Amino acid sequence: MFSLFLGDLIQALGAIVNAKWVNEGKVEVGTYCTAQGIIQQLGETTVAMSTLLIAIYTFRGLWVGRTYESLRLTKAIVAAIWGFVILMIILGNALNRHKDSQHRYETPTPYWCWIGKDYLQWRIWGEYFWFWLTLGVSIFTYIPLFFWSRGEITPHPKSWWRFNIRRVSSRDGDDFPADLRNQAKIMLAYPVVYCIAILPLSVARWIGFVQERNGGESRIPSAATFFAVSVHLASGAFNVILLLTTRPNTPMFGKSDDELDQAPLPQSNPGRVGREPERNTPPAPAPAPPVPLGEDHELGRLPSR
Repeated sequence: MFSLFLGDLIQALGAIVNAKWVNEGKVEVGTYCTAQGIIQQLGETTVAMSTLLIAIYTFRGLWVGRTYESLRLTKAIVAAIWGFVILMIILGNALNRHKDSQHRYETPTPYWCWIGKDYLQWRIWGEYFWFWLTLGVSIFTYIPLFFWSRGEITPHPKSWWRFNIRRVSSRDGDDFPADLRNQAKIMLAYPVVYCIAILPLSVARWIGFVQERNGGESRIPSAATFFAVSVHLASGAFNVILLLTTRPNTPMFGKSDDELDQAPLPQSNPGRVGREPERNTPPAPAPAPPVPLGEDHELGRLPSR
């Protein structure tokens, strides 16, 4: 999650620097333009790959029943994501250095700076391939987990690609707590938000790629481009809203083990999840017998001698 939000922050920074172009009324090549192109690629690609990782993590944990419990492995995967993106940026700028302003690697496109149209392969493999891969994987994982969260299908215990269809009325005897299914929906919300945010931009970019083929120019209306980019950049704000309003009780969000043990229990097997075993406690001592009152004992007086 930290990788996702860090990528969102960098992506937002790449949009904020557009204030210079708005102020000057033009976009031109130079150091500032190159810096914006690098920031854009770094933020957008890491957001895509981090969302892809969340989708795979959620599907593997809930559907397949296997989770990554090693923090060291998780850190290694996140570091590999950032390392790959940084390597692609370095190679793209190092191998495509041109002094001619018409063929710069980072160039106006035309409303901001990004990879130029002469480098379609670098555009696809350095960024858009991961957009579309995340979109496809998110849809693939969301559909079965959505019906699983409703109790309408159950995965096969031995083969993850097989499942059993159930009637909705048969959910009463389910062993999975409702809280666990709700957490699955929350975790799936992040890939779903990303799919909604990236779809308009993907369509606009594909149309632009086709129009720019063989030296052509993109004829997409500026209003459509600004709308698609605005929806895409809003994904970071949507992720923050999800985090602040839901905060699922999973270790990914920093919840303690004690909080995780307080999930509601299924009626069919109480005591299986979220409840500590009862401890043997010694019986309470019996109350002392009352003292009989005689001649030498009266309420409110000491015994006579």
